[in-house]
Amino acid sequence: MTARLKLILIASSATFAALAFTASRVGDVPQVATGFVARVICSETFVSGLDPDRIFAESRDAIPGSRLITWAMDYRVDRAAGDVKVTLFGLGRSRAVYRGGLGCTLDHGEKLVDVAVPAGQAPPALLPEIAGVTVVTPQNPQLAAALDRAFAEPPGQPPRRTRAIVVVKDGHIIAERYAEGIGTDTQLLGFSVTKSVVSALVGVLVRQGS
Repeated sequence: MTARLKLILIASSATFAALAFTASRVGDVPQVATGFVARVICSETFVSGLDPDRIFAESRDAIPGSRLITWAMDYRVDRAAGDVKVTLFGLGRSRAVYRGGLGCTLDHGEKLVDVAVPAGQAPPALLPEIAGVTVVTPQNPQLAAALDRAFAEPPGQPPRRTRAIVVVKDGHIIAERYAEGIGTDTQLLGFSVTKSVVSALVGVLVRQGS
């Protein structure tokens, strides 16, 4: 058997295995998609205080190709019950539940653990130490231009939907800007940035010997 034939066989086997795995998991697509949307809408509705329609539109625009399925999604926000239900083609139903002080959790059919948030243990806010109560406008023209570009929506391009930018130098905020409906007190989802923050906090604890 020639080396070229071996490569063809290996590539074919890998492709077949990938297709087989994809086919075996295709049934999970509705549940994964609706679970993601339910979790985001729940968090940004009940924690961030944003409009659900805005959240859905911005989430859809942020994910390439998402319009192929989001047109078939239906979501319901129940503010009294504190939950969000999302379906795709009437299937893949997902429900996210909000609990005060804990945020939103996907309901997988099991009873949620009743966790009480300790009272009076929240650390003091650090904001007064790095900035005043008013939004800090950039004094540097180049920095101001950079913020303008970040919030601009170039025609014919995928929307940026920039929500907030805070520039810190030497422990102080030197510039900040927020989208409409968002301010210094708005709690926003960190998405994958949270991983870096948590890693840094764990590193601090390790250094302290905790």
